[in-house]
Amino acid sequence: MRTALFQYFINHQDEGQLIVIENLDHIPHLQYEEAGATVTKFVKGREEGSYGFLNDVI
Repeated sequence: MRTALFQYFINHQDEGQLIVIENLDHIPHLQYEEAGATVTKFVKGREEGSYGFLNDVI
């Protein structure tokens, strides 16, 4: 059911903005970027990704 929900989000992304905050380990393995969706990885430390919601915060 979770896979169908995320696939629905991908199929209907032209209907408006949708922001989903979810652990990447717990979402279905779909082709998000290839479908035109933006995936932002948030991190705790100085690894690759965004540290929080604010830009340029270290």
